[in-house]
Amino acid sequence: MEFAQDPMVLANAEGIILWVNQAFTKVTGYEREAAVGKSTRLLKSGVQGQDFYETFWNSLILTGHWSGEIWNRRKDGSLYREWLEIFPLDLPGGNRYFFTVFQEITYEREILLDIQVAGKLQASLAPDPLFVDKFVQINAAQKGLYSVTGDLYDYFWLEDRVLFGYIADVMGHGVSSAMQVGAMRVLIRETIHQSATLEQAINRLNKSAGMYLANDTFAAALCFIMDFDTMKFRYVSAGIHSFYHQTAGQLHKIQVESTYLGVSDSAEFSEHALQLKSGDQVLLMTDGLYDLMPASIELIPLRASNLREEFENFLGQFFLHDDVTMMIMELN
Repeated sequence: MEFAQDPMVLANAEGIILWVNQAFTKVTGYEREAAVGKSTRLLKSGVQGQDFYETFWNSLILTGHWSGEIWNRRKDGSLYREWLEIFPLDLPGGNRYFFTVFQEITYEREILLDIQVAGKLQASLAPDPLFVDKFVQINAAQKGLYSVTGDLYDYFWLEDRVLFGYIADVMGHGVSSAMQVGAMRVLIRETIHQSATLEQAINRLNKSAGMYLANDTFAAALCFIMDFDTMKFRYVSAGIHSFYHQTAGQLHKIQVESTYLGVSDSAEFSEHALQLKSGDQVLLMTDGLYDLMPASIELIPLRASNLREEFENFLGQFFLHDDVTMMIMELN
């Protein structure tokens, strides 16, 4: 630990630094004698606000671990970005310590700004998150781990009173996944318009996915067609193994086993159907949200009308480890 390449810090429960290694001195400029006995606020940059630190501590106490990007300040006053991981250590006698390891992020800020612009452009390709007409109300909320996301959703009318939609997740996150998301969006639209049935469309999509996804990359998706004449919700799962159906005040988890898109050209995907009625809700989500799932799903926002606001409040309890997307379809 003393000679590790990554900076390391041990602090007590009050945030007083007890030990640092040599890599800490190299990155921050603080010699061990200048850091030990001082508060970890010694490195505070002022970039993150009080809300950030409150959420940071709440997440650390709740999950026993935190990792993420943070800005800190060197001894000479210059700012630097780091990827930080912190773990609480509870030792016999009730003593609690915090062990931290971090890596300085050194790529140029111009690249980060480009990624932020790319994220805004990516978001503009998605349909209006809130859609309302006489048949249905749809709302979607999305939050990427970074400025860009490997998740995607879409919906559009195939014909009068027949709606197609999906939610999907390309493996990984960041720029590489985001680039593949654009290709997947175009591919899905083309495939659904060229196919006679939903099942045929997804099987055709799977055969094409390998050409658009990077090697050893796959995607998960759940695609649906909602027919408002028959009130049937027809769906095909490709790696998103569950969703929720709320009817008459009761919430039901619908599960279906399937493989992922792009794993095998010979994989077969089957269509299933769910009979809906006025007032029913269908909730679709990517695995980033399942990973945050509390013991009771009722804690997750379930109303289409103000999903985005409630979704942001809900996610504010956590530090994300994956892209997160949720879509609610509510029948009028």
